[in-house]
Amino acid sequence: MSIMVGVVGALSAFLHSEDLFNPKDRYEMAIKLIAKMPTLAAYAYRTAMGLPIVYPKKNFGYMKNFLYMMFSNPMDDQFEIE
Repeated sequence: MSIMVGVVGALSAFLHSEDLFNPKDRYEMAIKLIAKMPTLAAYAYRTAMGLPIVYPKKNFGYMKNFLYMMFSNPMDDQFEIE
C-alpha cells in the first residue's frame, strides 16, 4: 500500500491540470488516474514480491491485461485466459 501511495503522489508531476478550478479538467484528471490504477497495482504487487515488472499489452482487454501484468512470466510469450 505504501508503494501505491508513493506512486500516486508522484503522478502529480506527470499528470497536471491547466486549471484546477475547472470541473471538466478535474474530471479528466480523475479518469486518467483511475485508468492507471490497474497498472500501478500490478507494478506494486510484483515489486513487493521481488518479481520483474511485466508491461501491459495493447491488444488485451482490461481484465486480461490486469491478470497478465500480475501473474505472467515476462520470459514466456504464451498467456491464455479462458
